[in-house]
Amino acid sequence: MPQRMANLLVCMISFLVLHLGCCQSVQDTECSNYLTEPSGVIFSPNYPLNYSVLLNCFWSIEVPEDNFVILNFTSIRTECGYDYVTVYDGSGALFPQLGWFCYQPDGIVVRSTSNTMYVTFTSDSVVTDQGFYATYTAMLSHAQCVERLTDLEGSFQSPFYPFNYTNNLLCTWLIQVPDEYILQLRFTKIETECSQDFVYVFDGSDSAAQLMGRYCDTPSEMVLVSTANLLYAVFTSDTAITKRGFYANYTALEKISSCNEVLTNLTGEFTSPYYPMYYPNHADCSWLIQVPVGYFISLSFTYLDTECGPDFIAVYDGSSSSNRLLGTYCNVTGGQRLTLDSSSNSFYITFISNTFVTRKGFEAYYEACEEFQL
Repeated sequence: MPQRMANLLVCMISFLVLHLGCCQSVQDTECSNYLTEPSGVIFSPNYPLNYSVLLNCFWSIEVPEDNFVILNFTSIRTECGYDYVTVYDGSGALFPQLGWFCYQPDGIVVRSTSNTMYVTFTSDSVVTDQGFYATYTAMLSHAQCVERLTDLEGSFQSPFYPFNYTNNLLCTWLIQVPDEYILQLRFTKIETECSQDFVYVFDGSDSAAQLMGRYCDTPSEMVLVSTANLLYAVFTSDTAITKRGFYANYTALEKISSCNEVLTNLTGEFTSPYYPMYYPNHADCSWLIQVPVGYFISLSFTYLDTECGPDFIAVYDGSSSSNRLLGTYCNVTGGQRLTLDSSSNSFYITFISNTFVTRKGFEAYYEACEEFQL
């Protein structure tokens, strides 16, 4: 009997050394790390293969002072409820949690509020999965947000976008392209504190130019078009609430020398300036369609979308604006088209836009038809 007990004790000790010692080794070499470089990677043991059971891993990240930590998980696949990744906003697990994650197949991004971040990963004794992979980067906490942009296309955004911007910001962006261009500026979304934090856009080189608009929360896309080769954007935030901010891109468009045309062919087409891009502010265009006597004109707008009220198309039944006005129009919805017929051989069309909102504009076709003779 004593010999059996001794053999059993030896087996138990061997099991503990083999298994628990092995697990401890994995934790020490692969998943307990102090990281001080300005960028790096962390991942679960064995990634992209399944991690082991009974893990208790941590990563302590410390980047230079005056920096944030941006942690980008490309994928997280763990057993929800039992195996999870926890991110803390500081140097240890006593600091506030930034998130608790188990299954994020498309990844997720987390940002600290200081130069330290602490990440833990634990697994239980049963089911395992692929785990996770993440990269981290240091980002300056003092935003550099005064820029001069001269490329024909480019982008800019509020500091730390898509994370929340900081308080007490005064950011400026001057976009300047060659004289033969104008600029189209597109905000995909603006999310700021509407009572205090604003984006201002000026149609020129500084804040003394014409104000095109002051913007805060705009849930949908917004497009502005300059009248010349310069745009000036300003973003300000106050001392309290912050939000995600904004992202904007711009494109330089060659100036159109004139949008006043005389059309004499029996068929033809014309569009608002830069269609299908957005038309500019302060547009003042006209088209005279004149075909031979004995014909009338059938005019169709296949697409029409302008800012109703300030921006509109006017159609006159004749050769000038002194003839009878058939109507003013701003949009046609639902895939419909607007069709008008002249009473003689000419049509006169004008298009006017104001200082602020622009849209895609319009596309129109015309056809001369012989008058029926009895």
